[in-house]
Amino acid sequence: MDQPLTADHFKPHIGKDFKVKDGRHELTLTKVDLRRLEAHETTLFERPPFTLIFSGPPRDVLPQGMYTL
Repeated sequence: MDQPLTADHFKPHIGKDFKVKDGRHELTLTKVDLRRLEAHETTLFERPPFTLIFSGPPRDVLPQGMYTL
């Protein structure tokens, strides 16, 4: 990919389900949270940082880590 992924790439997928590769968990993308940069941070990032928030069934916790969806 020529450009870094941005929050806008993910926003159309809010409400859609994603399966964890090689796992049993299926998670729903519930929110794309874009962090506003302070004036002194604007030159530090290629793109504004963002967080993807997923939800899943209660009591079926996926340990913290990095996963391929």
